Amino acid sequence: MVFINYLKDCHTASEDTGGNVTANKPDIGFYEGSAKYLAIPHSDDFDTIYNNTFNGCTALEELYIPSNVSIIEAKAFAGCPSLKLVTLCRSKPSTSMTKRTPFGAPATCKFVYDKKAKPKT
Repeated sequence: MVFINYLKDCHTASEDTGGNVTANKPDIGFYEGSAKYLAIPHSDDFDTIYNNTFNGCTALEELYIPSNVSIIEAKAFAGCPSLKLVTLCRSKPSTSMTKRTPFGAPATCKFVYDKKAKPKT
C-alpha cells in the first residue's frame, strides 16, 4: 500500500516525510508524487486538506481519506484528471464537504462515504 510519503504544510513551509504528521504540522498543504493510489495516514493532528494539495498529480486515480479529515477545500483535487475514486472514512459528508464536492476533481470521480472503510493493503 502506498501512503503519502511527502507532506508540506503551506502555512509554515515545514516538511514531513514517511507518512507521519506531527502536531506542529497540523494540515496537509501539498502533496508531491506520482502514485496511482494514496492512503492518507490517520492522525489526530490534522483535519484539513487545502486547495491545490494534489494539484498536478496526474497519475492519481484513487484516494483514501481517514475519518479525522473533516474539511476538504473546494479545489483540493484540482489538476487530478485521472482521479476516479475518493473513499472517505465517514458515514456522511459534513455540511462544508457537501457544498464543495467534487473538490475540483473531475465530474466523473466517485465519492464514497463509508465509516468502516479501510485503506488498501
